[in-house]
This record gives sequence, C-alpha cells and structure tokens, in this order.
Amino acid sequence: MSEGMDMTDGALPRGIRNHNPGNLRPGAAWAGIEGTDSEGSAPGYVIFTDPIMGLRAIGKCMVAYQDLHGIHTLGGAFLRWAPSADGNDPCGYAHFVANRLGVGPSDTVDLHDRRTLEAIVRAIVRMENGPPPAGVPADWYDDDTYGHAMALAVPTIAAAATNGVS
Repeated sequence: MSEGMDMTDGALPRGIRNHNPGNLRPGAAWAGIEGTDSEGSAPGYVIFTDPIMGLRAIGKCMVAYQDLHGIHTLGGAFLRWAPSADGNDPCGYAHFVANRLGVGPSDTVDLHDRRTLEAIVRAIVRMENGPPPAGVPADWYDDDTYGHAMALAVPTIAAAATNGVS
C-alpha cells in the first residue's frame, strides 16, 4: 500500500484493514495471525500482523489446493475458495482470475510457479477488495510486498533443502 495510508480508515475494505486481503476465516494455523475481528454481521475473519503474512496465507492456501486436494485448475480452486453455498459465484470468480492470467478456468496451472501464484493472489486481492483508491497500487500492494509474500508462500528448492523442508 502507499506510504502514510491509515490502515484503520473505515473507508478501506475490511480485508485491507485486517491485513487479510483474501478474507480468510480462522481454521488453519497461519503464521502471523494476530486475532480475529468481530466487525459487522459476519464476524470471524483473521487479522494478520501485516499484509505480507496475509498475502502469504492466500498463496499457501492455493498451493495446498494443488498439493493436498489435487486441484490444478482455477475453476476447481474457486469452487473451493468461494463456494456457492456461501453466496459466492465461483464460476464468475474463476473467470475473473483466469482473464487476469490470460488462461481459461479449466486450464491447468502450476501453483508452485511464483509468477503464476502471484498473479492469482493479485487477482484474488482485487476481487475481494475491489479497486483501490487513487495513489494506491492497482492490486493494493507494491511489487516488493507481493514478491516477499510469494517467496514465503513457495520457498525455492534450495531454501527448502537448507531448512530441511521437502
């Protein structure tokens, strides 16, 4: 986000104020959780310590869809991310993200590719929070913030080997 923007400004979307631009609910033990909010009629969104941790969680969630659930398409990912049972339009969501990536909702995507994952996360942030105000980057955060978050979401093979992670 832009320097000097007041994160507590009630005019900002809830996801931005909570450093949770994907509007994730509690459930997973995400790194960087500061608490949950109790705002409005739908309480229970996670509050992260900073935007990097919120963006990282979106990336980790998408990678888990591929690795743990065998989901390799945007159509499949958004059936899970934004289910119609919650009042969402998962097909519309998948088309929005797919259009941003220049692929089809049923095309296979590699969520371990950081560029692909970052593009998906940027699209999720835009879909969840709408367009940002003037003076704020197009997808709410600058390139360095997204880059840092994706590096945490999908560590390189060398970094994983160094840390004993496979």
